[in-house]
Amino acid sequence: MRFGITKEFEGKGFVTEAARALVIWFFDNTEHRKLYGVSMVDNVGSKAVLKKIGMMPEKNVDLYNCEGLDNYSLQDT
Repeated sequence: MRFGITKEFEGKGFVTEAARALVIWFFDNTEHRKLYGVSMVDNVGSKAVLKKIGMMPEKNVDLYNCEGLDNYSLQDT
């Protein structure tokens, strides 16, 4: 799943709110205990959202085998 938002709606918390809801749904409705996310290296906004929902940089995984992406993960507690 990927997110995108137009400039008009940036900075209003919509993506963060949606991402938090998806995290809750994911852990409540699947057997997975770890969730991954990616962001373009220079996409400050996307990285901010990932960090706001609790994701941490993940150095030991390359989800898309693609240069220019930073990988993040969130472990269910």
